[in-house]
Amino acid sequence: MGSTTIEFRGPGYEASDGTLQVWLHFLVTEIDKRPHIDSWLKEVREEWELQSTAGFDFGVMPGLDRFVTDEDQRETILSLSERALHALQQKGEVISDNSPALKGGASRVSQPMQCYPIATFYGTTVSVLRRSD
Repeated sequence: MGSTTIEFRGPGYEASDGTLQVWLHFLVTEIDKRPHIDSWLKEVREEWELQSTAGFDFGVMPGLDRFVTDEDQRETILSLSERALHALQQKGEVISDNSPALKGGASRVSQPMQCYPIATFYGTTVSVLRRSD
């Protein structure tokens, strides 16, 4: 399993593709819970669902700079990230590829994953999203 550099408004940070796919899967799940989804968020959801399930040979690309272009969008993604982290924490210590948490998603997750590194990744991502221009 490879890794991808996640960038948003400046320097990036490295994340394993499996971790990134799980993060995107949980974000898509949270988007689906919203009663109304704006058009920009529908586009984000479609791309992130594809990124969380496809086996691309070049890494997982969330496109934060592409999709998060204003303050309202940034706040929406932060809110979704916080909900996704809470959902992840409810799953226990390990997520496996046959976990109901990943049903239909995270196709590259071929072995059980510890939740702690995923939660740490969430923390890093939220910190990056919170930084100003």
